[in-house]
Amino acid sequence: PNTAPVINALSGNSVELKPHETIGLEYGCSDPDGHFYTIELEPGSEAAVLDTLVRDKPIIRITGANAASGTYTARLTVTDIYGASTSAEAEYTILENHEPYVAKNFENLVFSSRNNGTIVFPASDYFKDDDGEQLAYTIEISDPSVLNMTYAKGNFNLTTMNYGYCDVTVTGTDVRGASASQAFK
Repeated sequence: PNTAPVINALSGNSVELKPHETIGLEYGCSDPDGHFYTIELEPGSEAAVLDTLVRDKPIIRITGANAASGTYTARLTVTDIYGASTSAEAEYTILENHEPYVAKNFENLVFSSRNNGTIVFPASDYFKDDDGEQLAYTIEISDPSVLNMTYAKGNFNLTTMNYGYCDVTVTGTDVRGASASQAFK
């Protein structure tokens, strides 16, 4: 008789993840008879995809940003060339998103010289996200000839360029598109 393929959960059958996380559930697949087999995934949502780069160790990759918060079930099915199959279910929960918020307001700044060097502000002092997510930042400057401000490696870097006046608006956005903004002069 033909023996059905075997699936072993190598990293568990359930996981919780935050909306900005990607997690993989690894499985081991084999066919006791040595027959060729196919691997298919019913994902449960747009968040789950099948990675078969290593054929006998498929991974269900779950990306929280690709589906709404909630609990889903993915089904991995391995079928040999004679039709015998085995399935394994994986339950995954995408947790609710927490919106970013302003932790500390930027103060208005006055400079007496246009050559003040670069002033560094740690982004984590000014914006928070309770999910622990790295936010994407946009910076709008009303007069870029007066001031330059960039974000890099967790810091806002402000450099004075010329005499004048400008308004600056900084917005931190999370993976779900929720954002927090603040402005200073």
